[in-house]
Amino acid sequence: MPPGRTVDGEPVVDLVVPGVVTDSPGPVTRAPGLAPSVPGATASGPALRAPGQDAPTCTPPPELSRLAPTPDLPRLAPTPEVPRPAAAPGEPGPAPTCGVLTAPTERWGAHLDAHQSAVVRARLDGPALICGAVGTGKTVVGLHRAVHLARTRPGRVLLTALAPSLTAVLRQHVDHLAPDVAERIDVLALPAVALRVLRERGVRLDLHPVRVGEAFDEAWRSVGRRGLLAHLAPERSYWEQEIAEVLRAQGPRSLEEYLALPRTGRLHRLGPSARQAVWALHEATTGALRRRQVHALGEVALLVEDELRRAPLAEPWAAVLVDDAQELSATMLRVVRLLSPGGGAGGVPPIDLPDALTLIGDPRLPLHPGGSTLAEAGIDVAGRTLTLRLHQRSTAPILHLAGGLLPAPGASTLAGPVDGGAFPRTAPRAGPEPVLVRYADA
Repeated sequence: MPPGRTVDGEPVVDLVVPGVVTDSPGPVTRAPGLAPSVPGATASGPALRAPGQDAPTCTPPPELSRLAPTPDLPRLAPTPEVPRPAAAPGEPGPAPTCGVLTAPTERWGAHLDAHQSAVVRARLDGPALICGAVGTGKTVVGLHRAVHLARTRPGRVLLTALAPSLTAVLRQHVDHLAPDVAERIDVLALPAVALRVLRERGVRLDLHPVRVGEAFDEAWRSVGRRGLLAHLAPERSYWEQEIAEVLRAQGPRSLEEYLALPRTGRLHRLGPSARQAVWALHEATTGALRRRQVHALGEVALLVEDELRRAPLAEPWAAVLVDDAQELSATMLRVVRLLSPGGGAGGVPPIDLPDALTLIGDPRLPLHPGGSTLAEAGIDVAGRTLTLRLHQRSTAPILHLAGGLLPAPGASTLAGPVDGGAFPRTAPRAGPEPVLVRYADA
């Protein structure tokens, strides 16, 4: 790319790491991230390799052959050893990181550093948040915490996330990490949990997309296209998104609640008159959906919330853990709170029970449009937020540079406004100083 490129009028910054060779001019190809691994580790104790195996070697894999040596690049100092505490009985022990380049992917999850081990075993007296930037090992810690809770309390444990692709991977890791308790850990995508609840309650659900679209068409023709909303934003899709991303995602039950609702990430500011018009469109859309006997996708979480408030699960989980919690809407966050012990299902007041709900997320990521903070969803994690600060993937120089390229303090995130404290400050690996190359245009 020629120097001086911009995207949408903003100068583009490329990160270049010395010593990485590309086959053609253009953006520099980066080496794959290196994550800690545990070659041959077992899940039953502190052994560092499987019985009968020799100690692991650190032979780089073939794909790193494209990294050509740079003559003037100084030799990197060896990574200092991380303290390795003894493993508790029945818990996977810590392992060396030298096998990172050779161990199978499924063994990475068996490695914990000292701080991660402490977070896994922390006893917290109510809903808790485990947070950290990408690469700090949040998902690995969540896996180990699910196993730890399954081993230390009776009942079943739910490990969930919004994306089915993520829970499919988590399921494999749980089976590999803890075959002794894997049968008592339910790893389910949140949509699957929602559909199970509705099916058990006999709630009929039809998500026919064509008829759902027809319902909004009818409502827009009757109350939208000739009114205030068409004047403010003539694209009807904007108002369809307002209903999906704000009204259904956050779940206000009255106009008064909607008037007071924050609309994170939405393009247009709406005064009281505009919100009243949106509410009228929402009610007209809901009426058209019911006449067609269909539901919009965003209504599923609202239905589950109503069902759980009416009556608790017949067989509740002993603990609930949620990965990628920053992806959940306010309604979904309230649902996982209701699914957890003491969460208020059945109309009883919620109470804080030890280790009942663990949320795992990245507080540096800005909320998506219509997203919600934990406080807005009624989940209090004050005094129960554990932050992972050791970055396992990048080198220290890259980490230092990246700290200045992330959202500015004050941006709204899962845990509230960003204060900069959650960004990892240290990395166990050294490396060359990255070089910034700026372009004025594309």
